[in-house]
Amino acid sequence: MRIYLSKWKFDIRYYTWARHEIIDLITHEYDQKIKVLEVGCGMGATLAKIQYMWPEAEVFGIELVDSVAAVAANYLNVIQGDIEKMEMPYQKFQFDYIIMADVIEHLYDPESAIKRLLPYLKKDGVFLFSIPNFMHVSAMLPLLQGKMEYQDAGILDYTHIRFFTLESIHKLLASCGLIIDKLSCTLSGDMTTQEKEMLEALVKIPGIASEEMFQVYQYIVKARYSC
Repeated sequence: MRIYLSKWKFDIRYYTWARHEIIDLITHEYDQKIKVLEVGCGMGATLAKIQYMWPEAEVFGIELVDSVAAVAANYLNVIQGDIEKMEMPYQKFQFDYIIMADVIEHLYDPESAIKRLLPYLKKDGVFLFSIPNFMHVSAMLPLLQGKMEYQDAGILDYTHIRFFTLESIHKLLASCGLIIDKLSCTLSGDMTTQEKEMLEALVKIPGIASEEMFQVYQYIVKARYSC
């Protein structure tokens, strides 16, 4: 980790996670020739795992950070680019899956970015998203204390531009002509005593969201064309 940080100027831990909860949403048989695009692919860990599990797959990646993309390009078809600005080098209706795992919260205009990608998705293809939940207790407690302190990673990652709840996720996808085909979530583990006390008080407020929505750390979403 220290060598990468010294030579390439980035923290390898941030870019090397294979997203198994995303991979689990791929429903094709392992011998099928699927085509997968991942936006914000990091060093390509998720794409490499897909390539291993689906040997006939063609995988492609786009990564914003130059140095990270340069490393990934050594062993995968990864290019550097800003999805909100770049020219797309792909063919229309090329992909069975387009992955945006913890990406849309980093974008200035997520709706426009998703719409830019739509022409490259097959008509029966799907988007696979993971999206942090801004309602999670770890974000809500500081807000109720009057604090808004960004962090190196997590829901309040200092590179996050947009913040989402389940309702705003539904609205965003609907505005892009997509509907949720499958929805699951990840949890962040045990709450602190202070977080539990806050949640107990919050859910007593009339009209407040359900207790479970404050415990979701990320929403994992499979979305398809609405028609």
